[in-house]
Amino acid sequence: MKELVGKRSNDFTIDPDGILRFWDRLCVLAKQSIKDEILKEAHYSHYTLHPGGNKMYQDLKQSYWWNNMKRDIAEYVQKCMVCQQVKAEHQRPAGLLQPLPIPEWKWESITMDFVTGFPTTTKGHNAIWVVIDRLTKSAHFIAIKKSWPVTKLAETYVKKMSNYMEFLLTSFLIVILGSHLDCGNEYKTILEASYNLVPHPIRKPTDSPREPF
Repeated sequence: MKELVGKRSNDFTIDPDGILRFWDRLCVLAKQSIKDEILKEAHYSHYTLHPGGNKMYQDLKQSYWWNNMKRDIAEYVQKCMVCQQVKAEHQRPAGLLQPLPIPEWKWESITMDFVTGFPTTTKGHNAIWVVIDRLTKSAHFIAIKKSWPVTKLAETYVKKMSNYMEFLLTSFLIVILGSHLDCGNEYKTILEASYNLVPHPIRKPTDSPREPF
């Protein structure tokens, strides 16, 4: 307490009755039991009706002061069973979880992210493109330049991931065309041509119409 008063000696005064005050507020420096009695009276009184932590602090600080007073009040309110059971929740209820469907094949569905902030390499690369298969969680790390346009990224994607083209190009096109980038038509032809150049297993034709890739 001496250290606290020493740092803020101008804020403390002793009134004519010999009571230490912080400005005009009564300093409570006695045992914890006295603080608990003050908190109990302020929280359970018929005139207050279980106020919340902020309301209770605003009321008590008009008359009392002690070190870490706001923290003690918040902890006291959190321990009140009546408050925890009765207080209404003022936030909107959280929605139900909507997980993505689990892929059936490897590289059928992917996620991607760009990691930047690296020093430039001798080849001029300063970022890493991370492509992750959602089913197996296997990842591919592609060195790129942060300044590359989307067309260059598409070419690099086709070159680096050609072994997984059957499903990967479809996933990539869905991701890019669904993003905020308004440049899908610039490289859609590149992806379609690359997809057609990759061997695919023979599938029996069906009578149902299919949309072109």
